[in-house]
Amino acid sequence: RHTAREVMTPVEQGLVVEPGRKMTDVLEAMRENDTRRVLVAQNERLLGIISSTDVTGWVQRSQELAGMVDEIPERRIEEAR
Repeated sequence: RHTAREVMTPVEQGLVVEPGRKMTDVLEAMRENDTRRVLVAQNERLLGIISSTDVTGWVQRSQELAGMVDEIPERRIEEAR
């Protein structure tokens, strides 16, 4: 049987960012480091993990919100008719 320690990537080898880092910078760092996950830490305390699945969901929500904003003027024009 294997343990988690045998399978894990040591934190020293992982990509770590602070919580205030811009997502565009995080995405660029993920690409440059060819990684699918980023540790979010502050003052040497792990706060969370951003995975490629999280990024995909964030991009999708951003696109949906952008689409909703684009529709607002059209709705107002039709309501004014």
